[in-house]
Amino acid sequence: METNIKKPKSSKDIKKAQKNIIIACCSILGVIVLGFATYGGYKMATDFGKVEKPKAAVAEPVTTREVTTTEAIKQFWWETNSFEQLSTDPALNGKDDLHNGTLILVNSDWAYCGDSSEVASIYENRGTGENKAPYSVKDRDVSLRLPVINSLNDMFKGFYAATNISDVFVESGYRTKEYQEALYVNGDPNYIQMPGFSEHESGYAVDFAIMKGEVRHDFEEEGDYAWIHENAHNYGFILRYPADKIGFTGIAHESWHFRYVGVPHATYMYENNLCLEEYITLLHDYKYDKEHLYVKTTGNIYEIYYVPSDPTAMITQVPVYDDSTYEVSGNNTDGYIITIERGSDFTIPTYTEETVTVNG
Repeated sequence: METNIKKPKSSKDIKKAQKNIIIACCSILGVIVLGFATYGGYKMATDFGKVEKPKAAVAEPVTTREVTTTEAIKQFWWETNSFEQLSTDPALNGKDDLHNGTLILVNSDWAYCGDSSEVASIYENRGTGENKAPYSVKDRDVSLRLPVINSLNDMFKGFYAATNISDVFVESGYRTKEYQEALYVNGDPNYIQMPGFSEHESGYAVDFAIMKGEVRHDFEEEGDYAWIHENAHNYGFILRYPADKIGFTGIAHESWHFRYVGVPHATYMYENNLCLEEYITLLHDYKYDKEHLYVKTTGNIYEIYYVPSDPTAMITQVPVYDDSTYEVSGNNTDGYIITIERGSDFTIPTYTEETVTVNG
């Protein structure tokens, strides 16, 4: 029996076999890599060619709220109008606008703190010749603010034209605090305010009497003189201390004491039987961002509103209409009153308190 015995492989054969194995493994690995590369390239190509549909926009939630039309008015004011910057501190510009103006309230609760440097002699500003106003004055020292004197002259010209009477006597006007103190010490406290609390110190108040020859008489609202009580408002004056308003004024009835406040305000007070204390309180209801007060006078319409003072700031910004004729007066208590001359053709707006829905 013949037995085949394989000879062991030489080192040369072994190396050749190892080389063949390495080549086979590399071939397999190359195939695998090539497969992944082919798939990846295809995937990239197809992804690159895709056009994604835009995502649907998500609507932002709309916030709505209900407001009254007066809030809309407020927004309109602040966005469309100019501002008058008024001092609420006496250290600023040397004055405090809150305590100056034709509508300042001066009484036992509210002292006069304004500036009276602009008063002038009534006697020297009564006119001359045919233009001289038909009334007399106690002396050259009796004084008022010049705009008040001009209205006083016009009123007595009207009074004379209606009655042919010229014996009204201007007895008192502006008073210094010292003079008021002397009157208070020697006078009746039912009629005379404490020094510092008299509106005579403002230059807006005036007292009348009647001179018959050399005899002085109290000025009463009787007979022909009633014309002044019935028409003073047309010239900007009010009877300051009516008999039925003692509970508000704290002063007994004085038929001779008149106060200048301006034509529209005097007209409204006269037509609605209000004293100054009541009127200043009423105006709080006519804030700039709410319904305004409108007053018709002979040949004109006035718009009036109130702006509260900012007690935390040296300046209060008061909104006013552009290109309008207006006056700003402090009320001596807590804010400012704006009076706008609108003209006789102005259409008074209608305000409502209906609720509307707005964005925001």
